[in-house]
Amino acid sequence: GGLAAAALGAASVCVTDRDDAVLALAHANALRNGWYGARAGECEVSVRAVDWANDDTYVAIDGGYDVIIAADMLYLEEHAEALARCIDDHLARDGIFIAAFGVRRLELAQAFERALDARQFDVQTRALDYVNEDMVSTAKEYAHDDEITSSKFGYRLIECCRRKVPVEDADALADFAAEFAEASLEDVPRMRALNATSDDDDDDDDDDD
Repeated sequence: GGLAAAALGAASVCVTDRDDAVLALAHANALRNGWYGARAGECEVSVRAVDWANDDTYVAIDGGYDVIIAADMLYLEEHAEALARCIDDHLARDGIFIAAFGVRRLELAQAFERALDARQFDVQTRALDYVNEDMVSTAKEYAHDDEITSSKFGYRLIECCRRKVPVEDADALADFAAEFAEASLEDVPRMRALNATSDDDDDDDDDDD
């Protein structure tokens, strides 16, 4: 997926996995396709070891990634929460996460969607009805994949982006952040006094009722 994105015009691509053999294969594939040589000027391609469950391996990037793509990534219960956390840490504010995967267990896919929702992501999923001959042929070589193509769960496409904050809430938050940034320790007694006055006013309104 990452090298396909590079071929389609991405400015930079970081291919990740936690398995050394997969990383070696990704590196060799990038080298074979010229991304470290003749095509290096078209897209900056890198290969990194990332373990979703270990944030020490996360990639430090200013602003996050505009697009994160994944394929066939959910196998175990712990993957749902760990992957959602990794996406939350790496995705840009206006970025999008896209993944296509076989639903081996429906409850695992649902747990992943809940984990994303808990991190304030809007999530959309839909079934992938398109399964061609090559996909079926490859799946038959692996029992667990063959079960997906013949089961009622099948393959699924998921897209998610960060939930938008209402404009009025965003403006109020921006005003608070600006005021807080300008405040000093000397302002604390004044701010407490203002808060106390506001509380007293609320009490008077209650008494009037």
